[in-house]
Amino acid sequence: MTESPRHAQGGASNQGIGAATLRVASLVGRVILALGGFLALSLVALGLSLSVPDTPIVEHLKQGVASGALVDPYPVNGLGGPMDRYTECIGAGMGVLPQNTDLGVFQKVSMIPRLGSCAELPQHLQALESSTDNVGPSSSYFRYWAGFLVISRATMAAWGIEGTRIVAGFFLLAGLATFVTLLGRKWGVIPAFAFLGVTVLSSDLLSLPFQFTHALAQASLYFAASLVLFRGRSVVSVALTSSLAGAFFVFMDLLTTPGSAWALTVFAAAVVASTQRVDALFLLGRGFLSAFSWIFGYAFMWVMRWLVAMPYHGVRATLDNVVQTAKFRLGGDVSPSGMVVEIDPNPVASLRVLASYWLGQPVVALVVGISLLVGVAALVALFVGKGRSTLLLLWAPVLLVFVWYAVLRNHSQVHAFFTYRAQATALAIFLASSIFMLHSVMPRLTQSLVHLPWLHGSSGRKTRLGQSEKAPLTKESC
Repeated sequence: MTESPRHAQGGASNQGIGAATLRVASLVGRVILALGGFLALSLVALGLSLSVPDTPIVEHLKQGVASGALVDPYPVNGLGGPMDRYTECIGAGMGVLPQNTDLGVFQKVSMIPRLGSCAELPQHLQALESSTDNVGPSSSYFRYWAGFLVISRATMAAWGIEGTRIVAGFFLLAGLATFVTLLGRKWGVIPAFAFLGVTVLSSDLLSLPFQFTHALAQASLYFAASLVLFRGRSVVSVALTSSLAGAFFVFMDLLTTPGSAWALTVFAAAVVASTQRVDALFLLGRGFLSAFSWIFGYAFMWVMRWLVAMPYHGVRATLDNVVQTAKFRLGGDVSPSGMVVEIDPNPVASLRVLASYWLGQPVVALVVGISLLVGVAALVALFVGKGRSTLLLLWAPVLLVFVWYAVLRNHSQVHAFFTYRAQATALAIFLASSIFMLHSVMPRLTQSLVHLPWLHGSSGRKTRLGQSEKAPLTKESC
């Protein structure tokens, strides 16, 4: 008896679904394995950083207080707004415990000890000398990984707060330069420098080296997105690099601008996809995969932080802290502490507050106006040619910044003086994408501009525009 065509088709369909399910399961398994490896490395690195002797760090903290470098929590940054030295003071004293403590390294990793803010630091340093217990004036900051300690504990011990700021500034410059260089190799010098210009002119980036916790968090954002630009060419590599980008950022960050890290990672995946195939569905698929993978890696590392905290704090205390903090950050509910924080609970309010603050900074309105004009020109030009859907998809990562603002509306409004920075990343993505797509339909506008040779790769691969990544823009190559 022969098999009917309907049964044959059904069997083939079931086999296809089964094969697809196995591929997805294999991909998820590889992502979890990679995140597990990163977790293990993070624990080792954090443990080593907390093994750095506290004595030289305490001496440099005292010098920082005496010199005034760790006194003012919110000094003016020279760009029209305040710096977050409040967080820097806390970060500088993280990991410090009394000399007679007998806490082991894993207990320290579980606890994440910290001294106080700028105002509390002098008395806490004095209390360390007379403390007779394990923790002294230090409290716990366990809800954050504080991975920047891997760098800052060593630099604080060796060079103090000023040296730590210099090193943090170096990492920030290196991270931004890496991302811009890789973007230039994919899309060309003009979109890359547009991204750089908007980032510098419409944010407080230049002041970040003077607040090292922010500088290292921002550096990790650029390095993580650079990994996606460098390796994110296949489904597996996009999922792996994007999830690791989310995990790495949560490890290094103290909840500064996660929305910009998310958007930049997805943008990096979209850039790579745009050089592979002229296909909107392909671009959409890669962008969605990157967005989901990033948030998965980000959430995974958060949950691991809470689990690591439980041996020191206990399950109930850890979960209570997590729940209370989540209620506060998401909606401003601080009823357990009796605090009162005035925010507008409307999710759209965060967008209004942050846009108002951002546009009030020097030259930002001008940069926004120019970027919007270029974006409109690209959209109009693409109505004549092809690529409208591609342009809209390249703009799409910008929305992730505003989704983050709306969900974490309390954090976004309370800390508007630095959370606004994510809008600069969003605008940089918007302008770079607009220029890239405008050039695809109007290449003669940029033929006369000089391309720097160091921004072009040596492989000679063809980009979406049909030009060699190595060759400069000429009439023949366009």
